[in-house]
Amino acid sequence: MGADAPSLRPLATTFQLFDTDEAGTLGIAELRIVMQADVSGMPLDDEEFDEMVASFGLKDNPAGRISIEQLRGHECWQPKELSQG
Repeated sequence: MGADAPSLRPLATTFQLFDTDEAGTLGIAELRIVMQADVSGMPLDDEEFDEMVASFGLKDNPAGRISIEQLRGHECWQPKELSQG
């Protein structure tokens, strides 16, 4: 992962923290543990968690897992054009 762009390095580090089984992918169970824990500061309730899982396409993924490449491709990581007004 040494070739990561500087803005994506924190994503790679965070991904490794979530990837508790070191499979190179994140599963719903791994995400749930972290995202619904009180230590996260703002734990998600079940509905919020389900919306997050759906936004990453995990509900439609038969394996229920997402790779770092898929995560990077999510719209939240894509540069947005600023409108000039």
